[in-house]
Amino acid sequence: MKQTQYFKTDFQRNFCTWRFWIVVLLIPILMAICDMDRIKNYFTYRLEYGTICSLSGMEEILIFDRFKTVMVVMLSAISCFTVSDDLSSHYSRMILCRMDLRQYCLSKVLMNAAAVVAATVLGFLLFGIGMLPIMPLVNEWGLYDGAFGYMHILAASPAPWLVVVLWAVLFALFVVFLTTLSMWLSVYRPSRYVAVAIPFAAFYVLYALTTVPRIMAINLWYISSGVGVLGTNSFLLEYGYGILVLGTLTALCGWGLYRAMIRRVHNGNI
Repeated sequence: MKQTQYFKTDFQRNFCTWRFWIVVLLIPILMAICDMDRIKNYFTYRLEYGTICSLSGMEEILIFDRFKTVMVVMLSAISCFTVSDDLSSHYSRMILCRMDLRQYCLSKVLMNAAAVVAATVLGFLLFGIGMLPIMPLVNEWGLYDGAFGYMHILAASPAPWLVVVLWAVLFALFVVFLTTLSMWLSVYRPSRYVAVAIPFAAFYVLYALTTVPRIMAINLWYISSGVGVLGTNSFLLEYGYGILVLGTLTALCGWGLYRAMIRRVHNGNI
């Protein structure tokens, strides 16, 4: 089986499924629930249009909101149990008779990343579009009432919607890391419940580590929320560092998945 053919198979398993599109629709709904206080204030106090903006709501959701873990679990559910399903049903036995194990793992990681990033970007954009009748993306000065992180540097640019996409990609890569970790660990115990529980548990472990000042430079909670950890005012440096950290962690988990699958194949448990 050619690599492109299995990419196509995994693409269909991740994108051409009800899970993907339900998650895309649930993300803006969940974000609206998280931003309900500001929405209520708009109608209660009859605020002038542009007084509040949706970009600041996105920032608060990513940095402070308690429903962030729900979003992580929803996005992980798109493809985190594809490996465990293959092993539980022995579908992997048929696949690995026709393709290289390295190609199998590479396809899993890349198609998982593509699905999570696409769902996150679409969900964030739908939230911004859905809020337009109530609030603009940024106010009339091209700013937003937040600026906890470094994304405000681009908010006044001619394309503020680019901020939404960049924010979504950064958060999505965090979920991609957690999902790849889930696929790796579920090799040892193939189960859908385990595959979904791992991102949930790992999220709270990483959240607990945010209180440790010595690891500020790898504080994944801040990195995934668009908060600078290097102490600079450079958007390119902070964002590039975030992409590098999350991409490296995902690659390491992908390598762990590959090694775990090799061990399983050599043990004849496939």
